[in-house]
Amino acid sequence: MDTLEKLFGSASKVKVMRLFIFNPDHLFDLKTIALRTRLTTAQTRKELALLHKMKLIKSKGVKSSKKIWFLNESFVYLKPLRELMTHTIVISYDDMVKKISRVCKLKSLVLSGLFINNPDSRVDMLIIGNQFQKDSLKTVMKKIESEIGKELSFAILETEDFKYRLGVGDRLVRDILEYPHQVAFDRIGLV
Repeated sequence: MDTLEKLFGSASKVKVMRLFIFNPDHLFDLKTIALRTRLTTAQTRKELALLHKMKLIKSKGVKSSKKIWFLNESFVYLKPLRELMTHTIVISYDDMVKKISRVCKLKSLVLSGLFINNPDSRVDMLIIGNQFQKDSLKTVMKKIESEIGKELSFAILETEDFKYRLGVGDRLVRDILEYPHQVAFDRIGLV
């Protein structure tokens, strides 16, 4: 069991908390929360009730099916909780590499943005490889996003396209590789 799961009592609570903390400007209905966290409606209702009771989130609307939920920006412990959630992203790099490798011939995975706590980064993830199964990759990315609690900004490049862009000094590639980043997997000699 993950440390945060032990600390907060369940993986489902951590997923719902991350969703609100990493998306402070969003309003969510029950269906969207369940979909984004990949939880059942019953699990989602339970966690929402607990988080609402502790005042981390607020709601608008009368009926539970019509309620809109949002982060309570004046929650006393919001800043330290946000830092804790940011520094304890639960998915391992090896797990991401395995999941992405199932849907393409992965050559390199470069992490930036959310993964290194750099909100100014253009993307969170650069995926370099060949033979991408685009629909399957979307599904894998949705799974990773549900574990992290935030939609990820990512770029997908075929190996030859990446090499060309690297050679001509493409701005996207430069912005990722010349600024803070972490190489989670490399078979093309980035490291």
